Amino acid sequence: MSELRGDGAIAPGAQRRLLLSSVLFALGVTTIFVLLGMGATALGKVFSSYMEELSWVAAGILTLFGLHFLGVIRVPLLYREARLGDGGAPGSVWGSYVMGLAFGFGWTPCVGPALAAILMIASGMGDIWRGGTLLAVYGFGMTAPFIL
Repeated sequence: MSELRGDGAIAPGAQRRLLLSSVLFALGVTTIFVLLGMGATALGKVFSSYMEELSWVAAGILTLFGLHFLGVIRVPLLYREARLGDGGAPGSVWGSYVMGLAFGFGWTPCVGPALAAILMIASGMGDIWRGGTLLAVYGFGMTAPFIL
């Protein structure tokens, strides 16, 4: 960033590193989405035979979350927080991929409605690779503006 903030002249290689970093960041985010898609497809195949039992478990979990949200009960696990330190030093180009992975995990709730719909479609596809491909296209579409 310090190279880009200068007097208007960009140092040789800075644009290439910036482009490579943004592509690796996008690949990190997309990796998370692909793994979610493949996982949803695999779980869809496994869970299809236990649908009734799982609906009761889901109802129990949703009830627990609802009671926690209303303040009727307190679930200490839902108050926990985890943070990683940045170390203060600038990262490498490969750190962009790791940052993309972290961003993909953090971004998942923000794109919840669209991602949930796509994951539901992926879970019913029956083929893990088709579900992964569906989420790869979604991930590349979501991260293309970062590269551009």
